[in-house]
Amino acid sequence: MKREQFSLNADPAPTDSSQPPTIEITYDGSSETLLQRLSTPEGDRRRGEDVDVAFRLQDEQRGVLSISDRLTGAFVCEVDADADRVTDVVSAAEDGDGRYRIEITGAEEAWSVQKRTLLVYDGDGRLLRTCSLIPGSVEL
Repeated sequence: MKREQFSLNADPAPTDSSQPPTIEITYDGSSETLLQRLSTPEGDRRRGEDVDVAFRLQDEQRGVLSISDRLTGAFVCEVDADADRVTDVVSAAEDGDGRYRIEITGAEEAWSVQKRTLLVYDGDGRLLRTCSLIPGSVEL
């Protein structure tokens, strides 16, 4: 799976107000490969608590959004993204109840989870706390 096979769209204000802000990722590669990445080693679909989401800035305008396995750190996927799109979702989630949703679709596969944490890092790997979505109950 290559970053070029993914595209990202963000919807900080869904028309259905009961829905949280959403990061939509579209994959245009093999359905089998996507299913394998979205599944645990046991074959179950990954849940929100199984993955961590982070955004690493490359410059002021662009960065890489990554979804990784919480236990192993293995990447589920990485996608290039506009920094404004990601920060708009973080801001909208902060203004709401602190939740956002990630959806990945591709071929015949679809996956969606809700999250409350999205860590934003600068290009040198330092956590940008004021730009991140960190629930009050989380200590870093």
